[in-house]
Amino acid sequence: MTGSDKITIGLICGGQGLEHEVDLFAVKELESAFDRNRYELVLLGVDKSGVWHFALDSESLLTTIDNKIALNPSLPIVIPRYQGQLIDQESQSCLAKVDLFFPVADDPLQSFLQSLDVPYVGADSYGSAIARDKDVTKRLLRDHGFPIIPYLTLRSGQTVSFHEVSQQLGLPLFVKACRLGSSIGVFKVTEEEEFNRALKEAFTYDRKVLIEQAIEGREIECAVLGNEFPQAAEVLGEITQLEGFFTFEAKYLSNHQGQIQIPALLEDHLVQKMREAAVSAFVLLECEGLARIDFFLKPDGSFVILEINSSPGLSKHLMYSKLWEFSNVSHNELLDRLIKLAMDRYQQVKKLRTTPGDLTF
Repeated sequence: MTGSDKITIGLICGGQGLEHEVDLFAVKELESAFDRNRYELVLLGVDKSGVWHFALDSESLLTTIDNKIALNPSLPIVIPRYQGQLIDQESQSCLAKVDLFFPVADDPLQSFLQSLDVPYVGADSYGSAIARDKDVTKRLLRDHGFPIIPYLTLRSGQTVSFHEVSQQLGLPLFVKACRLGSSIGVFKVTEEEEFNRALKEAFTYDRKVLIEQAIEGREIECAVLGNEFPQAAEVLGEITQLEGFFTFEAKYLSNHQGQIQIPALLEDHLVQKMREAAVSAFVLLECEGLARIDFFLKPDGSFVILEINSSPGLSKHLMYSKLWEFSNVSHNELLDRLIKLAMDRYQQVKKLRTTPGDLTF
């Protein structure tokens, strides 16, 4: 901490994944949400080569290159080291010491952050890896009795005919890159040429692809917060006014598709069942800190779990934050809770033994 006893937070954005630009857009709004009477911020932008850049605010962190948001290439390059030291690559001096990392990026950073011996917000490497992989998520949910959407998995080099899969799963179908978010690499198909084209395209994003049954229903979302004893937000949200499905364009580029309805217009008993299912799935999949659980609610009142996002967007206008706002948890309080959860977990991990005891055989 600084001399004023403020907590110094390293706000991480960017990363090597396809959601790099999405994270850059989000960081400016999130930066403004922190209570500066309690927190000092430094910003860390990870470029697409995996290099870390240092800035004191988003204005100096971000720029525009070829009409696209980007990291400022003139920023100092830093190397994060033990206990949160940010070492300038050129001068080898310490530019700042971070008390806690707060990733905006959905890159697989958790194992690296763990090695720095500093608390970080969100699930650890286990929960993050499980939730990121839609196939693993579905297998765990299915094997523990949770309702899921029927699907098939293909790995690189494997093939399946359109006739075979349509006979098994029906039409239309969704083809999805397995380990991406923001609906990147997701295609809805109804005929063979589309199917073959979608498979080819999905395999350019990931080495594992899901083929999923399309079902009729409403997309309902639930926010969960906590570590060992997680809680679901009191209200659920619904994505409305969709044309087909919630595409990347609908999420980030369109003002007419994918409107958020909070609270979702549901009967109380159904809200409670979905909240309970969301918390149970959160625990099963080793999530910590936060996650958003997405459901499809069928016309007959039954529901299936669509997916779990262990790193949902935290901007004020996005679903996760708004669900807590409608549950009487302000945005500032939500960030405070996430930081406390990260610190609580860190203290628990620090108490674990790292050397064996007296081994007697």
